[in-house]
Amino acid sequence: MDDASSKSTQNNAKRQISVIQQENVIFHGTIREDISYHQPEFGYHHLEWGIEGRVRVTQRIIKAPQGLAASPFNQSVLKLKGLTVIESCTNTVGKQGTMFLEDYLLMFVLNGSYTVRYGDQVYVVHKHEMVLLQKSIVIEYEKSGEPNQAYLLEYMMFFLKDEVLKDCIKMADIQSAQPTVLVPIFVNPISERLLTYLESLKPYFNEPDNIEDGLIKIKLLELLFDLTHANKNIMQQLLHLKQ
Repeated sequence: MDDASSKSTQNNAKRQISVIQQENVIFHGTIREDISYHQPEFGYHHLEWGIEGRVRVTQRIIKAPQGLAASPFNQSVLKLKGLTVIESCTNTVGKQGTMFLEDYLLMFVLNGSYTVRYGDQVYVVHKHEMVLLQKSIVIEYEKSGEPNQAYLLEYMMFFLKDEVLKDCIKMADIQSAQPTVLVPIFVNPISERLLTYLESLKPYFNEPDNIEDGLIKIKLLELLFDLTHANKNIMQQLLHLKQ
C-alpha cells in the first residue's frame, strides 16, 4: 500500500471515532448534541438523523463567549482574565440560534426581549430584566427588538469563569453558606442603580484596547456590590454555583 492510500485509510478510520471530552459538560438534550460538540468537522452544529440513519447538519452551535466576538457576529467585547463582557445593539426580529455556554452567564436586557430554552425550561427576559445561567450547558435562544423602536434589541452579557466568580465573592465579602435547597433560576428586574452602572460601561466598548485591567476589576467589583444591593436571588445563585 502506498503512502497516499495509507493516509486516506487512516483519515477514514479517524472519522469513525468520536472523542468524548473528560471535562463535565451538561447537555440537557440528546446524543446528537454530544456528537456535534465533540466532532470538530461538524463545526458545532445540531444534527438530524434521516430515515436511512444518515446525519444531516441543520444548525450551528455557537461557543460563547469566544464565538460571539468572531465573524459574523463581531460584537463589542471587553476582556479581563476570566471575564468577558459583550455588548450587543442591533435591530432584529425573531432571530434564533443555539449556544454552548463555556462560562457562567449574567445577562442584562436593556431593550427588546431574549428568550432562553434549556431542556424543558423556558426563561423570557424582557426589557430591564436580567438572568443568571449555569456554565457548560447548551441553550436555544430567540431574540427580538422593541416593535415601537424599529425593533431595537440591546443587551449586555457578562461571562464569568470559576476563578473570577470566586474572587468576586471574596472581594465583595459575601458570606457563603451552604444552601439547604437548590436555588432556582429567576428572571429579575434591573434596578435603577444597575441601569446606571450598565450605562457607565458603554464608552469603554468604543476603545477596549485602551482600558486598563485595573479599571475593569474596579467596575466588576462595582457590579457585585450593585447586585448585592439590588437582588438577593441573584446573589444566592452566585453562591450556590460555587458550592
